[in-house]
Amino acid sequence: MSGMRRPKRNEMGGRLSSLALPILTKRLVLRLPTLADTDSFMSEAHDPRLLQWFSKGSPPETREEQVDTIKKIRKAARAGDSLSLGLFDRGSGASVGVISLSSLNWGDMCAEIGYIVSPNHWGKGYATEAVASLCAEAFGCLNLHRIEAQVWPSNLASGRVLEKVGFHKEGTRRQCDLKGKTWLDCDTYGLLRGENRLGPT
Repeated sequence: MSGMRRPKRNEMGGRLSSLALPILTKRLVLRLPTLADTDSFMSEAHDPRLLQWFSKGSPPETREEQVDTIKKIRKAARAGDSLSLGLFDRGSGASVGVISLSSLNWGDMCAEIGYIVSPNHWGKGYATEAVASLCAEAFGCLNLHRIEAQVWPSNLASGRVLEKVGFHKEGTRRQCDLKGKTWLDCDTYGLLRGENRLGPT
């Protein structure tokens, strides 16, 4: 697999350093992206089926921008500020998507999870597998108590992923996200320690 190796402990800082990478599931490898992944990340980034779910910004337009994005991801991990991992098929090594933990609040022991699966891999259960596994590691190795996610009500597939893992829909934040000139609602989902129905996959 291109760029596949076990990261050194100092590649992640702060409390993130207690998380052992890569994370292996039945079908996926979750790991920090390397510059060797640049082209595979670029290949499906601008699929219209994916872009419809971006509210602000867009995927990197050029190879140079993608390289810069990967460098920023790795820098944030070293600083212990946030964690973004690439999802790679264990068999083929193909890039499947990305998953992240952000808004890390160590005082309240909580974080926000986000994920994107490339459209050519939709419907295969990759998102559910990745979310369940990262949540298990976050509750175990990082000692988090709560993980939440924000989903547009129209993104039914993403809501189903969260519910399969055990997330509870806790409410709707009205008109909290501006997409172009349209204000969109966001559904808030929460998962507490012990509620992960799937655990490591």
